[in-house]
Amino acid sequence: MRDFKVRIAPSILSADFGAMREAVLALQDGGTDWIHFDVMDGHLETVRHILPAIDLLLIMTVNPGFGGQAFIELMKPKIVEARLMIEQSAPHVLLEVDGGVSPENARELVELGARVLVAGSSVFHAPTPQEGVRAGRRRAPRDQCLDPQTRRGLGGGRGY
Repeated sequence: MRDFKVRIAPSILSADFGAMREAVLALQDGGTDWIHFDVMDGHLETVRHILPAIDLLLIMTVNPGFGGQAFIELMKPKIVEARLMIEQSAPHVLLEVDGGVSPENARELVELGARVLVAGSSVFHAPTPQEGVRAGRRRAPRDQCLDPQTRRGLGGGRGY
């Protein structure tokens, strides 16, 4: 298995839409790696066939449409299955998990195979978005997270 670095990607679906600019700036100041923006168009293709042509595979771990939902435990085998497909045919692809992601389950999701964690409610319902990002990063395996200042790997190994 390749060395990897986990990315923290707060979902702005949970931000105050009336203060979106301020939310994005707060996330950047807080050291987020990416900002996740949902586009829900319902268009699906068979992942196995398109995997070599994509950069990121998203596994939804809640019912799409609104934030604040609990992680659906039955999705764990899907994360593992997706990670195995990626390792076998498209190791350049990042596996992103979106829904119910929190500091409490960040480590397990990374161990299952996630390389990008999308967190909305756990970031925006923290005392500050910056604290929410830091809490998620602290709970994910430290040697597999990107440095929030340089966006390069912490510890040994290299990022994607």
